Amino acid sequence: MLIKVAAYTNAIEAHLARMRLEVEGIPAFVFHEHYICLEWQISLALGGVKVYVHKNDLDRANTIISAHDRGDYALEDDEKIICAKCESESVVKHQLSWKAAMLAVHFAYIPLYFRWATLKCLRCAHEWDLPRTNTYSVLAIFLAMSVITAIGLALFLWGWCHQNLDYTSIFPINHGCEK
Repeated sequence: MLIKVAAYTNAIEAHLARMRLEVEGIPAFVFHEHYICLEWQISLALGGVKVYVHKNDLDRANTIISAHDRGDYALEDDEKIICAKCESESVVKHQLSWKAAMLAVHFAYIPLYFRWATLKCLRCAHEWDLPRTNTYSVLAIFLAMSVITAIGLALFLWGWCHQNLDYTSIFPINHGCEK
């Protein structure tokens, strides 16, 4: 008989816990992951993505899951990042505000990350990018979106004027763009 040992808000966390249990030799199963991925709004109603184990392994699984959730199995960062200007170790990742991210999603319909790989020194306020990463300036994104909008508008007007297409009706009609 299977018994629930843990529940998580998303499938990734549940599968990480399942894999930890399987590494320790306990067979584990994940339930409701597809429901939650399809309709994340019902996550609370279903109780999240659940991890089940056999009732004989329950005590050992509870110990492993609690250690996993505390972060006992987490890897240490091997590489210390040091500021190139002041050689300080107090460096943080510079993050885009949630308001700017929501505006980008709203206007571009896709999430745009302007500077997802930027580091900032807390002592001297120096900012730099991680090596081998791409960051896009706001100007470059604005120009790209302007070009895409202009092309879309040009195609719309070409279809309207030269092909006698009315995009609000299923029947083609003539417009004032005749030659």
